[in-house]
Formats: sequence, C-alpha cells, structure tokens
Amino acid sequence: MKKMNKKKLMTFGIVSLFAIALVAAGAYYALGTFNLNINQPISIDGDLAQTVNCDAGDICLGTSIKISNSDNNNKVVTVTNNNANLDVDVGYMGKLRLVNKDLVNWNENTDLEATIYYTVLNDTFSWRYESSNGFTEGDYTLIYYKDNDANVDDPARLVTLGVDGGFNYYLPHFSDWNEGPDANYCGGDNGFDSYLHCKGAKLWLVPTDAITGTTVDWTKASGFLFETDLIWYSNTADTLTVPANSFIEFYPQFSVDEHTTGGANPIEITIA
Repeated sequence: MKKMNKKKLMTFGIVSLFAIALVAAGAYYALGTFNLNINQPISIDGDLAQTVNCDAGDICLGTSIKISNSDNNNKVVTVTNNNANLDVDVGYMGKLRLVNKDLVNWNENTDLEATIYYTVLNDTFSWRYESSNGFTEGDYTLIYYKDNDANVDDPARLVTLGVDGGFNYYLPHFSDWNEGPDANYCGGDNGFDSYLHCKGAKLWLVPTDAITGTTVDWTKASGFLFETDLIWYSNTADTLTVPANSFIEFYPQFSVDEHTTGGANPIEITIA
C-alpha cells in the first residue's frame, strides 16, 4: 500500500509540472499593452524666487503666485513654509477691488471704490484695506453675502467679517448658489458680469448703519461697494481648495515685528 501511494503522488507531480510548462509556454487568455498618458491638472505660475525688501514694523507683499486647476473637480493642495523667525509672520493674501455700481445697469462708479487684501488660507479670516478713492474705512463693514432667494432664511446668509474678525469657515459656503452648478460669472451670461472666476463667494463693503443682524437695508444700496470678482477662502492653516477649471492667486505677505533685527531671512514656500 505504501508503494501505491508513492506512485500516485509521483504521477500527480508530473501532471502539475506539465500544466505549469504549458502556461510558461504562452497559454493565456489575453495580453494587453497600454500607453499611459498622465495629465497633471495643477500648474503653478509666478516668480518662485522672489526677493522682498521690508522694513521692521511693516507688512510687505511679494509678487503674485497663481495655482491653476484644469480638472473638472476641485483639487486640494497644501501650502507650507519653513519660516523659523518668530518675528516674521507669513501669510497668503488675495487681492480684490470693490466698487460702487449703478443699481440699474450695474456699471461701475469708480468715484467710490476700495482695494482690500484678504486671507486665502488661514484658520481665521482677516482682511486689510490698502487704497481707496472716496472710501472711509470706519464707516463700512465687510460682509460675505450668499446669493439667491433660497438663502433668505439662512442665518449665515450675511456674515459680518469685520477687520481681523473671527470668521472660521470656508468661502463660498456649500449652500451658496454662487458655488453651485448653475453659477457662471465668468462669461457674462447674466448680462452684467464677466469675472475671472465663474464661481465663488461675494464680498461687499456695506455702510455699517445699513446692517441689522443678518439683513441689509437695500434702501441704502446706492452706497454699497460690490464685488468685481468672486473669491475662495480655505479655513485651514495649510490646505487650499483650488476650484475646478479655475485658479487661485495669492500674494505672499510678510508681517515683520518692529523690534526684530535686520538681515537676510530666507523663507521657502512649498506648494504640494
């Protein structure tokens, strides 16, 4: 009996080797050859080797850096820096011009306008005023205004941002019509606007006395300063959402303590 088992075992081993030999000789169902072309939807434009001269105690801007996204979906990138100098705060600021408009045809009235810089990414939204024509900063409040009547009862429809305010969620909000699939401000489809960004959030400067709670007094709208483009803001320290088929442009900002010592302060900003 032991000899028979041994013979059977040897026979099974020979058959198995024969099957393996057939496969090795090219017995397969299909062979596919694929040429993979990889498209990188994120591209970076701008001066990535800048020299910024800044006096102690000042806030200084570098030149703009543009992150573009050619994909049909929003993409997330990280923006970090290696700054180790506690006397220098590094930020990333967007630039926006706000202007008074004719309420009938929405043409710009440049006798009343303002330019602001606002945080593109930070865990707290803040903004600062830099230049104006007929604009008195103390008389106005910056607001985020959700569009569309569907938001009329939304308590966050009008958010007062203030200066260095504690606003801490992203713009545009998910329930904002201007972030949705039907929004298109870059082609002039509504007969008025032809912005650089098709979707995003509206920032307005509104006379402070025209704001009550989460509503604005439209009888005073002739004094409003309206958006000239839509913006995006990410409420994180380093994670930036770049909208689909669009871009985000920011200016590196360096806030230098007035008591810091002089000298070179190399800083690397990494976009990944």
